[in-house]
Amino acid sequence: MPLIEEVPVMPYLASFGGVNDVVLSLISVAPTANLRLTAKLPRDVKYKALDLTLVNTNLSVLASLGFGDTVSAKSSSKMFCSYMDLCVSTTIDNDDKDSIVARAKFGLGFRLAITAFDVDVKYSSSFASIAAAAKLKMGYTNYQVVAIGGGLKALEVARPLISNLTGDFTIETVETIGSVQSALTELYIKRNDGMTPELLSVDLNLEKMAEVYSGGKTRNYRDLLQGQAYALQRAQRQVSSEEAVKQISTRPDWSGVSKEVVQDFYARILDLQPGQKPRSEQVKLMLFGGT
Repeated sequence: MPLIEEVPVMPYLASFGGVNDVVLSLISVAPTANLRLTAKLPRDVKYKALDLTLVNTNLSVLASLGFGDTVSAKSSSKMFCSYMDLCVSTTIDNDDKDSIVARAKFGLGFRLAITAFDVDVKYSSSFASIAAAAKLKMGYTNYQVVAIGGGLKALEVARPLISNLTGDFTIETVETIGSVQSALTELYIKRNDGMTPELLSVDLNLEKMAEVYSGGKTRNYRDLLQGQAYALQRAQRQVSSEEAVKQISTRPDWSGVSKEVVQDFYARILDLQPGQKPRSEQVKLMLFGGT
């Protein structure tokens, strides 16, 4: 099964639009019926040890994960955003067959957002190099922390790291992470009674996404992208669905385009009959919201 792995999300599942157990962070991705996470964690959860992998991202993703204004206090052409999960984790399969969510990762710990400004790109690949650049006055950095489950016991152990919840990301911060890492691992794995794991990320099923986005015409994501890109190109030239399908055979580089995906795009996305030609205003509204 082809997947988009470990898409970070907020830990909230709720009813939305009459559908239960919806991953709220994915509301803009697909219909709510295809965003359910119904799998439940077993009682005896087995966690993996802390994995301090730095994931490069952008400000909008950090904002969607609950980080506030402190991560966007500066503006720079050389701004790098990343996050790191200082968490023990476990992954479970989703049992909702209509959902694009294939698997979900739950964890206990802390999520750190790190932003670096005016730091050379060669120093942005690891949290240690970001901190070193800041120490040498080669840029500016800050970090912010949010708790992921854990409760009061975890807050006590991690106090040196989260005493301010936000601040400059420096060599001292890296040293603090190292000093609390082993204590947090022992706490989360051996003394986690009363702690409630929270949702960290999800793996998305590309085949299911292709099926949802194509109205059931394909489960191949490449065919979906190729077909919709071709359909949009033809629509911009005000070519009808009927003519667009005929033109597929006129050029070798269009030979792999799915006729069904093209027809679905015109009918479902543009709301056109086979012989109707799209208006320029119609395509512009779809692309730019009428601007």
